[in-house]
Amino acid sequence: MKIPGFIALKLCLCLVIAASAALASSAPTLSANPSAVAFQYSAEEPEPQPVDVTVTASNNTTPALTFTLIPPTGPAATLFTLSPVGGQPNAISVGYNINTLTALLNQPNVYKASVTVTAAGFQSLTVPLTFVVGSGNLSVVPSPASLTFDVPGASYQQTVALSGSGGSSIAFTLAFSTAGGGSWLSVTTNLTYTPATLTVTIDPLNVPVGTYQGSITVTPTSGSSGAPSSFDSASSFSTTLTPMSLNIDRRSSICSELTSSGGSTALICSWVT
Repeated sequence: MKIPGFIALKLCLCLVIAASAALASSAPTLSANPSAVAFQYSAEEPEPQPVDVTVTASNNTTPALTFTLIPPTGPAATLFTLSPVGGQPNAISVGYNINTLTALLNQPNVYKASVTVTAAGFQSLTVPLTFVVGSGNLSVVPSPASLTFDVPGASYQQTVALSGSGGSSIAFTLAFSTAGGGSWLSVTTNLTYTPATLTVTIDPLNVPVGTYQGSITVTPTSGSSGAPSSFDSASSFSTTLTPMSLNIDRRSSICSELTSSGGSTALICSWVT
C-alpha cells in the first residue's frame, strides 16, 4: 500500500517541477536596438560618436531597467562608458573614454565588453560591445558566400555563418529577395549580431522548371534615432550572397492513393528524373 502513495508523491513533484520550468520559459523578454555596438578608430581618423541603445519589453510594459557594464580586462578596463539618455529611462548611451582610447593606440587590438540589462520579472539581456583600435574596417564576412540548391535534392535548407572582423560583434539587419519574384526563398537568423548563423530555406512547390536567382543582404545597423553611427561612410558595408541558384529540371511525379482499412487515405508521390 505504500508504493501507490510513493508513486503519487513522485508524480506530484514532477508536476511542480514542470510547472516551474514552464513559468521560467514564459517570462517576458527584453530586446535592444541596436542589439550590439561596435566602434572602430585609428590615429588621424574622426572620432566615432556614442551610440544610444534603446531597450523594449516583449509585453509592451515599461519596467525599471538596470544597466551594468562588464568591462574588458587589462589596460582597456576603462575604455567603454555608459551615460543616461535624457528623458529616456529605457535607453543608455554607449561611449568611450578618450584618454583610454588614446593610450590604446599603441596597443592595436579588438577590445570586447558587454552591457547586462535587467528588470524585475524579465529575462536578462546582454548587449555585446566591440572597439576595434587601430587600422582595419568593421566588416561582416559570410561563409560560404554563395549557395546552390538542386531540385529534387537531399535538402532544401542550408546555413551561412556570419562573423565580424577580428571577432567583433556587429549588429545587422537582414533582407532577401528573388530576381524574378516569387516566394521560394526565406532566410532566418539565430542572432541579430555577429557571430550569427543564417538558415536559408527554399520552397520549390509550384515553381516551374528553370534556374532562379536570389540574394541575401546583411547591413549593419546604426545607433538609435538621432545618434550618429559608429560606422562612417567609408566603413559601412553591405554583404550580398550571390548567386543563389534554384535549379529545377525534369521535375515530374507519380502519385498513388492508398486507402487503409480504417478509412484514412494517404497520397504517396515519387520523383521521376
